[in-house]
Amino acid sequence: MLRIRQVSGLAALCVLLLFYVAPLRGQTSKVDFFKKQVASAKTEKERLSALTTLLQEFNSLERDTLRLYATRAKQTALLLKDEPAAMLAEYYLYLVAWREGYKDSCLGLLNRFVRVLHYSRANDNYTRFKLAQIDIISTSGDSRDGIDSAFNFLKVAEEAQDTILEIRLIARIGSMYSDIGQYADGLKWLYKAQNISQDPSYDEVKDNSVVYFNTGLDYNYLGKFDSAEYYADKTILVSKRIENLTMYAYGLGLKAYVYSYTNRAALAEAPLNEAVRLFKKIGALYPVMNAMCALAKYYSITGQPQKGIATCLDGLDLIKKHPILPLELLYDQLAENYRVAGDYPKYAATLRTIIQIKDSTYKKNSADALATMNAKYNVSTKEAFIAQQKLELLHKDIWIAIIATGSALLLIAAYLVFVYYRRRQKRHFEAEEEKERKRIAADLHDNIGAYASAISAGIDELEDKGSLYDEPSVRSLKSNADEIITALRDTIWSFNKESVSLTGISDRIKVYVQKIQPSYPHVAISVDENIKEDRKLSPIQSLNIFRIIQEALQNSLRHSHCNTLTIEINSEDSRYSITIGDDGKGFDPTKRNGSGNGMRNMKSRSDEAGFDLSVLPTLPRGTRVMVSSSNIRG
Repeated sequence: MLRIRQVSGLAALCVLLLFYVAPLRGQTSKVDFFKKQVASAKTEKERLSALTTLLQEFNSLERDTLRLYATRAKQTALLLKDEPAAMLAEYYLYLVAWREGYKDSCLGLLNRFVRVLHYSRANDNYTRFKLAQIDIISTSGDSRDGIDSAFNFLKVAEEAQDTILEIRLIARIGSMYSDIGQYADGLKWLYKAQNISQDPSYDEVKDNSVVYFNTGLDYNYLGKFDSAEYYADKTILVSKRIENLTMYAYGLGLKAYVYSYTNRAALAEAPLNEAVRLFKKIGALYPVMNAMCALAKYYSITGQPQKGIATCLDGLDLIKKHPILPLELLYDQLAENYRVAGDYPKYAATLRTIIQIKDSTYKKNSADALATMNAKYNVSTKEAFIAQQKLELLHKDIWIAIIATGSALLLIAAYLVFVYYRRRQKRHFEAEEEKERKRIAADLHDNIGAYASAISAGIDELEDKGSLYDEPSVRSLKSNADEIITALRDTIWSFNKESVSLTGISDRIKVYVQKIQPSYPHVAISVDENIKEDRKLSPIQSLNIFRIIQEALQNSLRHSHCNTLTIEINSEDSRYSITIGDDGKGFDPTKRNGSGNGMRNMKSRSDEAGFDLSVLPTLPRGTRVMVSSSNIRG
């Protein structure tokens, strides 16, 4: 989405040629190829398919050509009773009206289609109309309404995990933040769109030229011209590669904008002339006119008024053919070039024309304002009568209000006293609970831990002397004793802290994996950590989550016959989760006999700690166990 901003001097008019939203291109090799496909179609069905493919290149079609092929597509779709294709043709006809400047009619059309359609990932028509509706709202002086609408649609896209739509909405939000002067926030959203779209899995997002252009424009307004020029060059490079003549012209305009602010104004003429030529080739009315204004301003500043006058007169001929275009801006540049040329009679005549245009606009606005004021007066008269009646009722109700207010204050005071004593009692209980927690941790360490260590040491001594006949039994006893010590250490590790961070749990998991890896040399065990926002868990939660992970690991290692086992630890925004996945033989969770305690223990621990637990087979093979915070999506 492109934007218009108001700045002064040559830079302002350089930007004006960039302001219109409608993305257009001229004739390209791809368009010529698709036109041949339409001409060679043998059946109506083939022709509709070829027309739909051609219209997808709407950014490369001139306005009249787009209208012609969109009309043919609609007629063919109606003949074949293909309603989605007919509605898609309506979208391209909307683009024709938008390019011609009929904003009000366009918005009415978009509102109608958005009401009758509904969103789904398979319904591209709704997405097209909704995004166009957001664009037209934001470019009609209602940027904040546009931002609200974009955020609401972004929630829908996130819930549906429609990443392509998320990228498009994030880019729009960034542009709209910049429209209201919040350039730093705008850049954050634009960079977010760039970062997501770089993922190879989202190859559908191939054209980042609009995002690059808006990023460069933001850097211009922040005075960071090196970065602005970098993104202008990226806009030009990408748009040339994909034959996007519109964005190529916008990139040239941004380049000229940078030249004008970096003491290289002489270099601005070439890109401005090329932008005018491209917009004429495309047949885009508003961009052509504003490009001419920018070029005329350049000529007046650089002392070439005759070229500026010729450019303005050429623009006025365009306005005569299309009266919907605004006059005042072009006449301003014509007057300035007459002044620079020293042709004061024509300068004065042009100023008089400007005054007449302003008077005409003022009279129209005044008439509208008077009608509005009259309507407001009638409404205010009725409102005054109603207000008088309400005032009389208010006097009657005032004592009731005073009594009710006093009662409410008494209730509030009583509630505050109750809350105070409740919190005081809670703090007392928490202090006692903390003492008990530390006492339990100390008892576990000093008593049971000491006994288990003594058992292990005694078995070591017996084994060294060789005094026991049943060597496997000795080893089993030693192993069990070691497991007791390990379990106690894990319990003490969690309970000896007021809280345990997700990073701490991750480190504990890594230590555990290092310990068990030698026993399973044929399995590649890896731990992937992506903790962007660390979390604090209670001792009970941390111990339960660690036990669940141990159980899941042992199940995979003992029963799945897997070759790889991956532990993923993620925390971002309001969600955190730990996933254990293997490529083993898998299982059907609906057919397990329930004879073991492993699954029951894992479920019991997840319920106790307030986690969500999911155990699912993966395709084509393997098992995936996820434990996650219960207030997020799994």
